[in-house]
Amino acid sequence: MKVLSIKEPFASLIKEGHKKIETRSFKTSYRGEIYVHASIKKVTDNYEDNKVLNELMKNLKYNYGDIICKANLVDCKLMDEEFLKDISNNPKEKSLGIYKLGRYAWILEDIEVIDSIPAKGNLNIWNYYPEEEILNMLPSNKSLDEIISLTKKYMRNNKNSSKIYKIVYNNEEIHEFITFERNNKVYWFEYFIKEYRGLNEYNSYEELFNDLKIKFNDSIVIKEIR
Repeated sequence: MKVLSIKEPFASLIKEGHKKIETRSFKTSYRGEIYVHASIKKVTDNYEDNKVLNELMKNLKYNYGDIICKANLVDCKLMDEEFLKDISNNPKEKSLGIYKLGRYAWILEDIEVIDSIPAKGNLNIWNYYPEEEILNMLPSNKSLDEIISLTKKYMRNNKNSSKIYKIVYNNEEIHEFITFERNNKVYWFEYFIKEYRGLNEYNSYEELFNDLKIKFNDSIVIKEIR
């Protein structure tokens, strides 16, 4: 899914339906569905001189570091004299962006609030891959090391803490797997074992490890390797 990181308070103003245009110094050719991500950088600017923005900010809940809504990016317009004249007829929208000759207006429609997704964010338009989608993207003819490398590559913008473990039985390594934490849950990300393939959710690592002993053998040893 394509994502655009936007600083607060502007990301949350899009989420709340107050802002429909994102202003940028560069254009984009992308059109289509896009997630809006609230950048992790805290609001430090003083907007007291901007009465419209200052009033909207009073009861606004910020969402630093989360994907918070989705929209359709339907157009990207050059800010020429005619455009700047037209936007002057919409003082609320004009107060929520930087409108200058030669800049670009990214037009957003169909804004929809979603459950927050923690993510690291990036510059320009970037890709976010849900873990369920990553499983379907991984090729079946790759080695374990290649699968782990690809998984971590796709997960690089996901704001979770991933670890890799190995299972040892009778002094032999029998399996490696990836785990990650999200929203106070632990997930076993399993690719190779068909019976358990997918995201297996647990309340803690202790619960996960106990379940692995039930599924494999009570005598297994589980070691973190990277």
